[in-house]
Amino acid sequence: MFSSIVATLVMVLVLMSNAADALRCSNREFRGLTRSALRASQLGQTNDAKGLTSVPSGQPILFSFEVVSPMDGIDWGEVEGVFDATPGYRLYTTVGTFPLGIDIEEKDDGDSVQITAVDEDGGGAACGLLPGDVLRAFTSVVVPPRANLVKEKVGALYTCDWRNPRLFDQTLDALGSNSPSNGGPGKSIIVIERKKL
Repeated sequence: MFSSIVATLVMVLVLMSNAADALRCSNREFRGLTRSALRASQLGQTNDAKGLTSVPSGQPILFSFEVVSPMDGIDWGEVEGVFDATPGYRLYTTVGTFPLGIDIEEKDDGDSVQITAVDEDGGGAACGLLPGDVLRAFTSVVVPPRANLVKEKVGALYTCDWRNPRLFDQTLDALGSNSPSNGGPGKSIIVIERKKL
């Protein structure tokens, strides 16, 4: 039942995300190597924010929601996501603690959400976020649609999809769902892309 709840939730979020990136099969070949998902421990996804971990473009990332929080009443599990870096950018993952202390803005005519300021005392600075970083995906907390007959909050992967006409508003809502003041776990696994130097 848990896997069907997570699968249903991911399908709901796909309407807001890039389905091709979020649900790509993990057994495809990548640069001559079998693609297997990078586990949380390989990506610095631990209970303590330890800064950024570089992720090769196209490498599946296994988001372990238990890393974020074993909250009572919230179903957690694992979801795999695959992201291709924009040319000239590099992908990173990290675990951010709330409050992040970041400002975000729409960029590229609403096609992306970029971090514009980072408070040096916030969780964003502690996990390595910088102004100019582009949000690609992050874990969030949602209540599934009533059709699922599930009323408890569940962990979900929110992917920032340039095709979403409400990208900024939904990104703000999904990011805010992690805040303890909103009933969230106080942590989020975050995928960003940063311009190569």
